[in-house]
Amino acid sequence: MAYPSVKPELVSGHCTGGSVDLTLADEKGRTVSMGSGFDETSERSYTDHYDRILETKGSLSLEEEDIRNNRRLLLNLMESVGFSNYPNEWWHFDYGNRNWAIRTGQENCIYGFVRPEMRWRN
Repeated sequence: MAYPSVKPELVSGHCTGGSVDLTLADEKGRTVSMGSGFDETSERSYTDHYDRILETKGSLSLEEEDIRNNRRLLLNLMESVGFSNYPNEWWHFDYGNRNWAIRTGQENCIYGFVRPEMRWRN
């Protein structure tokens, strides 16, 4: 479990506005098979899980090939517009935050921790 943090160097990328979790859908709006659920904490969630199966076994089932192709499509689309992927979660992409800067070799991140200003009404 990841506990929330208000330390700027330890906050989730989602708290910066620089992280997004997403998947692919077909033309009818139905999500396509990605091989694991969102927030599943297993090796099946690793972005390259099905590539690793192919390396180990030498082949994939048709279903596994579809999943691998879906993950590659999502990864390639997101990387082509500057996002970086958290490799343990096929659905998680960063842009402009600390993790993005580390993964892409940037000297600085664009976004930091965002704390909403509290405004009280009388």
